Amino acid sequence: MSPAVRAQRPIPAPSTSYLPEVQGLRTVAVVLVAIFHIWIGRVSGGVDVFLLISAYLLTRSLTASATAGNAPKPLQFILRKFARLLPLAAATILLTLVAGWLIMPASQHATLTGDALASLGYFENIRLQQLQADYYAHDLGGASLFQHFWSLSIQGQVFIIWPLLHLLGYAIAHRSGRRLPRVLGLIFGIVFIASFAWSVLHTIDNQPHAYFDTFARMWEFALGSLVALVANRLQLSAGMRNLMSWLGLLGVVLCGIVLPVESSFPGFAALWPTLSAVLIIVAAEARNDEPPARFSAERLLATGPLRWLGQYTYALYLVHWPLLLLAVQLTKNTEPNFMFGTGVLAVAFGFSFVLTELIEKPVSRVGKPRNPARHLAVIAIAAIMVAAPALIHTQQRLANNASSQAQLENEFATATSTPTPAETEDAYDGPDFAPLDVQVGAQNPDAPANPSPVPDDPDAAQTYAGEGTDCTDHAPNPGDDAICWELASGNTKAPTAFFVGNSHTQQLAPVGYQTAAITGYLNVRVQAGPSCTFTWQPGLQAADVCDRVWLDASDYIADKQPELVVVLGTKSAPDGTEETWEHFPTWLKQMRKTSPDTKFVVVRDNPRFEVSPYECALVNGFDSPDCQHPANKPVSKTYIKQIEDAGALWVDFTDYYCPDGTCRPEVGGVVTWFDASHITTAFSRTLTQRFADEIHDHVPWWPDQVFAE
Repeated sequence: MSPAVRAQRPIPAPSTSYLPEVQGLRTVAVVLVAIFHIWIGRVSGGVDVFLLISAYLLTRSLTASATAGNAPKPLQFILRKFARLLPLAAATILLTLVAGWLIMPASQHATLTGDALASLGYFENIRLQQLQADYYAHDLGGASLFQHFWSLSIQGQVFIIWPLLHLLGYAIAHRSGRRLPRVLGLIFGIVFIASFAWSVLHTIDNQPHAYFDTFARMWEFALGSLVALVANRLQLSAGMRNLMSWLGLLGVVLCGIVLPVESSFPGFAALWPTLSAVLIIVAAEARNDEPPARFSAERLLATGPLRWLGQYTYALYLVHWPLLLLAVQLTKNTEPNFMFGTGVLAVAFGFSFVLTELIEKPVSRVGKPRNPARHLAVIAIAAIMVAAPALIHTQQRLANNASSQAQLENEFATATSTPTPAETEDAYDGPDFAPLDVQVGAQNPDAPANPSPVPDDPDAAQTYAGEGTDCTDHAPNPGDDAICWELASGNTKAPTAFFVGNSHTQQLAPVGYQTAAITGYLNVRVQAGPSCTFTWQPGLQAADVCDRVWLDASDYIADKQPELVVVLGTKSAPDGTEETWEHFPTWLKQMRKTSPDTKFVVVRDNPRFEVSPYECALVNGFDSPDCQHPANKPVSKTYIKQIEDAGALWVDFTDYYCPDGTCRPEVGGVVTWFDASHITTAFSRTLTQRFADEIHDHVPWWPDQVFAE
């Protein structure tokens, strides 16, 4: 026997005996997750509990094996673990993916496929971090079918890291002669302290990002491992165990009820459910094979029904969330009542039973022998089962995208023999060009509804505008969530059109890009930040990204004095009202003083809606009245006059967005909006001549005929 093993004898190894209370606790945790997702829309704490339990069971098993002289074999453990977990997860992912393709709007298919592959690869939490998803936002209509895979992804990552830490602990104990539980306790104690400190700080700084952060969650796993290392050494009276188990169970159940939604999970607040689980586990370990007391929470958790349901909890967690969202999509019921939720939960239990009996149990029997090759084969088959159809669907979608883009380009590719602007009497002094013959979109707003508008592919339609290269001066700070692009014509005499503001301004910039493409004689600069409507006021300091956008833009105008500045003059709201800004006319006057030769064009914001007209049309048809909305009310004439008195031109495209006062998901055969507020790049391009018509008298050098009459 090795010295390491002899040294460990004074400290008992973690027991591997079955604890029915832990199985019951896991059942309660997962059922709470489902209930809170369906009816309450608050954090239940159940996820935190089963993360802790998974590490507790893992460390309990590996440490007991190692103290018996069996060195940890991380690769073998990892293959065996994922061979057991992945088939059921892959089957659920595939079923969810196919159902999503059939039921969810086509505009969501690309994101759906990306989420499926991220879930299959156990990095969905990282993907959600990148997307800055908010797990607390109870918007069932807009959530991902795979959003709940964030916790399984973190768990999968830990299942790779933890065996390596156990091997490290075993190696240190073996070489130093120190007791293995103490070495592992030191390792997991360090992980706990470092991770918990990061969790608290990161939650304060960026809560949605912290929620999905692996290291911010690692302390919960470390706590479970620490419990596994010390719980069997505690001696507790029956009365103390009874008290601890009841306090723990009440803590787990009441956590999501008592703590408000805005509580700072996963920082300090996550101690509530995890410590509650610790009380139950410690009480169970301290029984030392004694039966649970008659009226204890241990006895309740160890009851047959909870233990029987426990074997289906993994499948229940996998299926309940996509079933809920698919049901919401089919019924349009975004606030489930009791009957609706009960139906979803019943169907979820049915699927859990079938998937467990037909997939998880048979596959686990196949992979039970310690055969790494067999485990690897099971993992490969499960991965291919999802990856193959996902990649085929993606290839087809990209082909449709390319076809749709080509179809759209054809609408802008027919030159006419109309005389060039160089032959007309205006101030345009660029090279000759031939206007395009465009008869779609804003060029033909009175056309009847087209059931198959362009772009006919969701990916092509849902594209933000952006051309050129990153700005080199007066540009956003590297860490700012803002954009600045410059498209140079190559002609040193070409004027510059500067579009500044928010993403709606960005979506208006294609009128500049299209003019530049036709004439070859225009530089276009776009500087914008998400939701960065006008924030300037006298004495403004750069307090946030939007302030910096407007300060940088103001400095650029004063420094470079572009020939044209295009800004939005209002911010629309879904209720048809529009926000105006007290200091906006003052800013215009100040900018005109610093750059007297610059022309300013102020454009009214496009309408916004509660629901995306485009996604509505994908479900109900582009001619459906359900997808149409009344145009916004007129903007105050007093406000418009203030803008005009400041020397700027007011432009309103509402008649083209919403012909005859009705906003439609398509106009002139072109998709108008790609979500609830942004016009498509394609439709914006069709506004090019309308923009020229509006501004030519105010900006004489702008070509008056870019599209043929």
